[in-house]
Amino acid sequence: MTEEIIALSRLYQKTKKEFHNIKTEYASLELGQLNATLCSIKGYFDSLLEIIPKDISLYISGRLQIKLEKEFYYDTKDSKNNTIPLVLLEDRLAFQKHSVLDRKYEGLIFGYGDEITTFIQTDTLEYLITNWKKVKAQAEQNVVHELRSMANRQLDAIFSRIQFLNTLENWKA
Repeated sequence: MTEEIIALSRLYQKTKKEFHNIKTEYASLELGQLNATLCSIKGYFDSLLEIIPKDISLYISGRLQIKLEKEFYYDTKDSKNNTIPLVLLEDRLAFQKHSVLDRKYEGLIFGYGDEITTFIQTDTLEYLITNWKKVKAQAEQNVVHELRSMANRQLDAIFSRIQFLNTLENWKA
């Protein structure tokens, strides 16, 4: 009976070790895929940051507000009024309202209004990944709409100046 218990104990330890190795292998694989996805999402938003002329807020499905900030102001212990381009996510269903879409800022604390900004929340990232096609389509639609309205405002201002110059020219004649 003792030999059987020892054999079962060894089998249990061996099995436990093998399952631990499998779990570790898949966890690191999953983390690698998650980081690649996060980099891809961040790359997309960074490219949007490059083309927009000013800060834009995008609203996605009543859940996410994505703030593309060309110049995000923040203070550190060493200096004040630092600026960086930054994508902020406000997720209505996440534990923390504001999340930064970039791992290199993890651990830093930014003030945004009276909120605290830290790294991206896992449930927000999960929502982004699951609904990426929809999020991307809505983001593109919102950016195009914002750029068109900005261009129209600028054209209206130019046309009103032209009209004023024409009126001035006619008045002189």
